[in-house]
Amino acid sequence: MNNRKCTALLTAAVLLGSTVVPLAIPAPASAAVQQLTAPLNVQLNPDRSVLWLPVVNNNGYLVYVYDAATNAIIGAFNAPTNSSSLKLDGLITLNGTYFVKVTTRGDNLNTLDSPQSTASNRLTVSSSISLSPPSTPSLDAKGFAKWDNVLNNGYLVNLYHSPSNTLVTSQLLPKDVNQLDLTGIVPGTGVYYYKVIAKGNSQMTDSGESPASTAMSLSFSRLATPHTPALSDERIATWANVPNNNGYRISIYNADNDTIVGFAQASKDTVSYDLSALIKVDGNYYIRLQALGTGLNSSEDSPRSDTQTYYLDGSILFIKPDKLTLTSDLTADIPTTTVTMKTDDLLFDLTRKSTAYNLLAKVEVNQGRMLLNVPGSVLEKVSSRSNDSTLRVESGLGSVTLSVAEMKELAKNSGVFLADSTVQVELGQTAKVKPSDQEMIPLLLDVRLLDKQSKTLSTLTETHGYLSLTTPFSKDSFVDLTTLAGVRLTDKFTTTPIPTSFKANSDQSYGVTFHYQGTGTFGIVKKELHFPDVSTTHYAKRSIETLASKMVISGFEDGTFHPNETVTRAQFATMLVKTLGLKDKSQLGAAPTFTDVAKDSWYMNYVETAYRSNLISGMGDGRFAPEDKITAQDMSMMVARALKYANPTLPALTEGAKGTAMSKLERRAEVASYATDAVALCVNQNILIGMTINSFSPTVASDRAMAADMLYQLLKALNFSN
Repeated sequence: MNNRKCTALLTAAVLLGSTVVPLAIPAPASAAVQQLTAPLNVQLNPDRSVLWLPVVNNNGYLVYVYDAATNAIIGAFNAPTNSSSLKLDGLITLNGTYFVKVTTRGDNLNTLDSPQSTASNRLTVSSSISLSPPSTPSLDAKGFAKWDNVLNNGYLVNLYHSPSNTLVTSQLLPKDVNQLDLTGIVPGTGVYYYKVIAKGNSQMTDSGESPASTAMSLSFSRLATPHTPALSDERIATWANVPNNNGYRISIYNADNDTIVGFAQASKDTVSYDLSALIKVDGNYYIRLQALGTGLNSSEDSPRSDTQTYYLDGSILFIKPDKLTLTSDLTADIPTTTVTMKTDDLLFDLTRKSTAYNLLAKVEVNQGRMLLNVPGSVLEKVSSRSNDSTLRVESGLGSVTLSVAEMKELAKNSGVFLADSTVQVELGQTAKVKPSDQEMIPLLLDVRLLDKQSKTLSTLTETHGYLSLTTPFSKDSFVDLTTLAGVRLTDKFTTTPIPTSFKANSDQSYGVTFHYQGTGTFGIVKKELHFPDVSTTHYAKRSIETLASKMVISGFEDGTFHPNETVTRAQFATMLVKTLGLKDKSQLGAAPTFTDVAKDSWYMNYVETAYRSNLISGMGDGRFAPEDKITAQDMSMMVARALKYANPTLPALTEGAKGTAMSKLERRAEVASYATDAVALCVNQNILIGMTINSFSPTVASDRAMAADMLYQLLKALNFSN
């Protein structure tokens, strides 16, 4: 019989519902090792049997069952030698669409397995299994329920009151969880029993209720509270396990204001959890834990863990309090606390955090005087990682960031190695009470290099960049901050104004920041000035009065300011030096840099300081023209240089930003090419703003009001003033 006739008979038999055993296909001519042919006419029947035409010399068959939705094999089953069918009704049980392929098995000696046959027809199975309920629910006197596990997709536990047989509550459990502490869901003391339903899914229907358990007198009981919660340096939460928990809820708090910043849920019986995905911001944190029950019996929140401080920036090593030793001397005129760092511990921590090159030390010293001794070997290690490494000190007395490179240079100039020395940072109040002419007790910042015998080798007095020293400050509520000036006190009891900014804190307290290129003693004085010729509506009134109070500019003997009076180049250079709080850089006895600046002129020291600070460059022919009136564009040139001097990391403007800035000037075409970049920068940084930008005349002499306003806006752009 040929294949076509065999196929026709097989198809007819399937349609008539009868089983046909196909005739064998003649084998091809024998060979030494023969690969068998795949069966033909593979048919998957509605009764989940599979038929195929047998192949001569077969050693059985391998039937592959595929999920038609994914074309993935879900099973492979062997059929015996010379068979031509296989029942799959116990194998294809879930709803879905299937097809099969069959491989003829060889003996691996004379014959090899065939390739898979072509796919059979597709068979869709759609049926639903009715689940059976558990048959033996039990309940002990402690309220622990348990039942035999049956086929399920979870369980629904129905709690009943006895003898009223009233349904009290229900609890849904996950698949194969066949026990429950009922004391967590009972509403109060009473007699209860329960019944269980096996839950189904799209292919299984829910069972009916099980028989009732024994009725027992039960009372509500909460889980024990987790204890010993802790946070590690790596942001890992740990705690002691609580019996009968169903997991844990972890609440993460900001320790500064006790607000919750996040939650996490840990699985049953775990005793640790990685919170690094939730703690992503520098700050102080603690945790509380709740053991989760199966219903209302979850525990109370645990006590709070100890506070953990995180600085997640890889460049920062936070020196934890346990790495510091504090020794107090209360017998001194000013109570003194000496702080010593544990060198070996810090070097080990730096080895662990190999990316860190900035040190941060927080010290709990709030009054008196603090001496912080920093091992030179620790500073040397961070310095070797970056030329920009820093030491930041934070305390209740004050906070400041110091350049390690400055300390390394100090050691070099002293003829010693930094690693063999100690850097001592002193922060301290200079008196027990506030002087009558000051608004705060003056604060001393000193940085010294000590040898191994604690002898002072040298002192850091000047720094290349600005230090910003912040300290707490109390003021009367009626005092206007614009009337307060920050000053540096000298040994001769004189004061020099320096840039100072104030910040209001959330607790109504204030902080004050002194900005200066070096160390020293700093304080605040009050000086309120108003000028009758500066009207209340004058655009520069705030700028003029603020700078006058800060002793940067002054009025005339008659109490007026003359806002419309023009300014000379020497006058503006002087104002600029005072605005930035620059130390006198003129060299005693040296000839002036500029030929037209007399050695005995009142402005010589200011002009020399401005020149040596790269704020001015002169006229190009050796002159400065100090008595010439300064034009608006030349004033912008000096201010732009001052901005870059105080903030050397300020990026240059792009061509697009320059164009945008210059487009705001009505007379931009009159700006000289040498001044274009400077004028654009002043506009971009809001130093030229409002009236000064609207009336900007590049080649016209500027007046005192414009000078005051630009200098005030310069301080704001640098965050050197409020």
